[in-house]
Amino acid sequence: MVAEIDLKAAINAVSDVVQNRPRPIREFDQIYMKTGDMVMQSELVSSWANGKRLAFIGDGDSISVCVAYLHAKNIVEYGPSLITVFDFDERIVGAINRFADRERLENLQAVLYNCIDALPSTKEFECFYTNPPW
Repeated sequence: MVAEIDLKAAINAVSDVVQNRPRPIREFDQIYMKTGDMVMQSELVSSWANGKRLAFIGDGDSISVCVAYLHAKNIVEYGPSLITVFDFDERIVGAINRFADRERLENLQAVLYNCIDALPSTKEFECFYTNPPW
């Protein structure tokens, strides 16, 4: 579903998210998307996971935050009912949770998780987004 969105509002909202995320650490292979690509990816994920409980396995790009924020600001009219991010980088987890708290994004949370360990209960999720995708 490709919807008409206010592109300026979307880019400005994603810019808020970009300013919140920590700097990438190249040793962790963190290479972030550009803002325009993030807008497009966020709209795609919002449509794909509309009304579903979504788990992100890794999210240095902060697409989870963009999805929740664009929906909360009514820039994108659809999106997941719940977003949980599992990431090993404490900085990313902290940045997501602080942004969610500040913007009152009650359907967004992040928890520490290392993919070496078994994933916590997955029964509560209907969709999964992995970053990196392999």
